[in-house]
Amino acid sequence: MSETGIKLVLAAALGLAVAGCASGPLTGQGACRAAGNLPLTASKDGYQQPDRAVALWTRCVENGPQTAILKGLALKMRSHARRQIEQYDEAIRDLEESQRLMPRREALDFINLASLYRDTGQPAKALELLRKMQDERLGLSGMPAYYHLGRTLSELKQWPEATEAFTEGLSYQPTYAWAYLYRALAYDAQGRRELARKDLDRGKELLGTDAKPADRAQLLASLRQPPFDALLSRYGYDSETFIAR
Repeated sequence: MSETGIKLVLAAALGLAVAGCASGPLTGQGACRAAGNLPLTASKDGYQQPDRAVALWTRCVENGPQTAILKGLALKMRSHARRQIEQYDEAIRDLEESQRLMPRREALDFINLASLYRDTGQPAKALELLRKMQDERLGLSGMPAYYHLGRTLSELKQWPEATEAFTEGLSYQPTYAWAYLYRALAYDAQGRRELARKDLDRGKELLGTDAKPADRAQLLASLRQPPFDALLSRYGYDSETFIAR
């Protein structure tokens, strides 16, 4: 999952956690410092060794932070690592506890937790959280918020509303390929085949243009899975050649 929101949270939380280690509160057996210095993937959206990250952040949570904010940051980082190794229930619990400890939340906190709910088959709960984000006036602007809203509405098969969300997101970031691909899915579900094909063509044009080999392999793996395997086949595309080399 290579998304701007996750990258920002990782960068911010890592920076604060390492700063905390240096100043004292996060020195529990050195685990917090070690966890904060673990290498990230090339795309900066996860850990190269997520299992080790979980182990170190666990030691950090249990022995290090002496303030609610720093413990909340450590829990947030462990949540990201747990998500990488598909410990989704544990990742949700960590993120929920993190938000309880750090009540001054921002839009990304809602978006990240909502995406976890959606990915674990709880789209209604995800939508409720995104609506709460609106109610608390944290803002629903920019591609990340509208993209996740569109994804959630798609899971609920609220296709017209999903289409509107992706369209609004694309007004902020018109080169985000996945928004076109998911909007194509929404158009297809509504029988709007010409618009679906147009979005697939645009997504194909954008997707993987500058991708490194490892990133390209990950993109191909995503396209081979539902819902895109059937969608691409229906419109005569081959997932193996869909991404530009």
